[in-house]
Amino acid sequence: AAIAVFQNARNVFEGVWLLLKLAVAGKRFFGSYPYSAHFVVDGPTRAIVKSKLALLRETGSQFGDEIAATVPTVVIAMPFIPLYPILGPRGERWVPQHGILPFSKAREFNRKLQALHAEYADEMKANKMTVASMFMTVSTHAFLHEPVFYWHDSRTAYHNRYLPADYLATLPTYEANPAARELVEKLRGKIQDLFAEVGAIHLQVGKTYPYLKGRQPAAAELVSDIKRAVDPANMMNPGALDGLNQD
Repeated sequence: AAIAVFQNARNVFEGVWLLLKLAVAGKRFFGSYPYSAHFVVDGPTRAIVKSKLALLRETGSQFGDEIAATVPTVVIAMPFIPLYPILGPRGERWVPQHGILPFSKAREFNRKLQALHAEYADEMKANKMTVASMFMTVSTHAFLHEPVFYWHDSRTAYHNRYLPADYLATLPTYEANPAARELVEKLRGKIQDLFAEVGAIHLQVGKTYPYLKGRQPAAAELVSDIKRAVDPANMMNPGALDGLNQD
């Protein structure tokens, strides 16, 4: 990340200055706040960018403190990072899910999600589970909410094959925790129901995000008829359309 930041700078002096700021700020500030917001600002001229930054600072100062721009700096320089976050920062198992919902439903969904977390707080604590969320606006059109779970559990073959051995060696390992896996699966199902209640839509529709749920009866019947016509033995990606032609 540091190399990418330096290479993305306009000149050597700016590169050195950015690296110094990153080194001083680090990521210690994350431990001081329950939530953080990060903004990348662009524009056709520096004057326009500065005016946008001024407006951001004026607005943001009403709700919190300004922190170091570590995250935007790295994201700009390295927008497609290696997928090291498929494990948590302390080697925990990690699984995300998401929903894209209207702005008018964002608070309602968040209230329901927090109530669900509170209901299962004791079980999550007993199974060494923690939760987090990422939020993002999709321009001015919609609000993306991504709840995630972290828990202590053994790694899978996927983790061991995909992640570099020298990186894995820096992380702690945990004993198998099937009870936590069951709880994660249960809570993910409940969160999917919450998303459905507020009319959320999903990317990667299929096995995790039920395709037929929320479809109008006529549309569901049409898709089922097409599936039966072209794949009567149900050999093509079975299960991906939420129960279509499963008999």
